[in-house]
Amino acid sequence: DIIGGIGEGVAALGAAADIPLDTAATIITSAVQSFGLGADKAVEVADKLAGAANASIVDIQDLGVSMKYAGGVASALGIQFDDVNTALALLGTYGIRGSTAGTSLRQTLVSLSGATEKAKGRLEELGIITEDGRNRFFNTDGSAKSLAETFQILQDATKGMTDEAKLAAFKDIFQTRALPTVIALTKEGAAGFEEMYGEISKTTAAEVAAKRLDNLSGDIEILKGNLETLAIEA
Repeated sequence: DIIGGIGEGVAALGAAADIPLDTAATIITSAVQSFGLGADKAVEVADKLAGAANASIVDIQDLGVSMKYAGGVASALGIQFDDVNTALALLGTYGIRGSTAGTSLRQTLVSLSGATEKAKGRLEELGIITEDGRNRFFNTDGSAKSLAETFQILQDATKGMTDEAKLAAFKDIFQTRALPTVIALTKEGAAGFEEMYGEISKTTAAEVAAKRLDNLSGDIEILKGNLETLAIEA
């Protein structure tokens, strides 16, 4: 895996976030394994994590924690890494981060099919569960639609409802813990996901690292690294 690209991704993420390599390795390998990605995708994962942190107030370690809670469930539903990463960046702009973002997004995902009879009733009222029993949150093969599609469906279904009615519906479907996440991502809809993904894609981990080191403290850090290397070689 290191030869295949994990090492490069870890180094890039560690430099971009100014975190120890073992922390960067945990974040990268967890994301790669949770979503069934190859080692050759590690640099791309590092770039997207750095881009998400750069585009919102959430930091890379927060993203790592969130992924730990939400990644496995998202992957099991067929939802891609980029989709979850974008959702977490959006949540970060609302101050929802770390374990709170991860657990609330996980709760949202497991509630998509209607976890209770009350929830299923609400989904039917909103037209998300149709008369033939089909759930519009899911594709015909049983996999979940992208989060951008999911929250656009929810935005459209609740359009015209009062804030009080929306809150009551969301509480019945997703439960109280997930409410802040559901409210924020429904407000964003597909347009919010598209815009945030565009911002995330504007930079790479290497570029973030270069910018972080482009100052006096960065020059000192590079000098210390060179001196340490010289000492090791000696």
